Amino acid sequence: MENEIKMYGCTKADLIEMLEDSIGSYEMLAMGIMSDAQHVMAHGDTETARQFINKAKWVLQQTMKAKFIDTVLRLDEKAA
Repeated sequence: MENEIKMYGCTKADLIEMLEDSIGSYEMLAMGIMSDAQHVMAHGDTETARQFINKAKWVLQQTMKAKFIDTVLRLDEKAA
């Protein structure tokens, strides 16, 4: 958990909760997080910016995993 906090500024459980609470697409969530990174970077807080960027990358990774699984399931349905 300590490594998660260093990487993301929060735990994986917090990241999952962020996804669950998101009202838009995950892609929009990632863009918002990247905007947050730009904001703190403009104020010289590169460590928090790095954590925001890692959060955005994690969100995009979850998006890609979900789309991959959906594609595999659809292909499996067609093959059946």
